[in-house]
Amino acid sequence: MKYNLDNYFKIYGSINNHITIEKILMSCGIAIAPYSSIDKNNFSFYADPGKVKFYLGCGLPIVITDVPPITH
Repeated sequence: MKYNLDNYFKIYGSINNHITIEKILMSCGIAIAPYSSIDKNNFSFYADPGKVKFYLGCGLPIVITDVPPITH
């Protein structure tokens, strides 16, 4: 890889076990929650995403786009 990002990022793919996910997140330094559009026709504009709450519960700082209401 050109920028050698493999040393900093790990992609796990789909994990269906919440205990495993929690263990992984507890070892991370930051969470990323990108949402693609501020368009009011987009479901994410009105959503209350559980992902963000799960990240907060793991004590992670979150980088999130300004789409779902929880960002405020």
